[in-house]
Amino acid sequence: MLSVYDKTYISFIGQRRIITFTKNFEEAKDSNDVVGMSKAHQRAERIRKRHGYSGGPDGSQYLPVGG
Repeated sequence: MLSVYDKTYISFIGQRRIITFTKNFEEAKDSNDVVGMSKAHQRAERIRKRHGYSGGPDGSQYLPVGG
């Protein structure tokens, strides 16, 4: 799921990647794969960081980050 911030600040391609990482996260969660959950979250956060923010622990927030 994309946050309003993802929809506002991230390109269509970046949004599609975040959607994929969200699916990866959910699949890992269903399998109790904590490492997989962490990797998926980190990948989505890397995209957000390039746009100057973090989505927080669940990806829904707008938390400005430095360069």
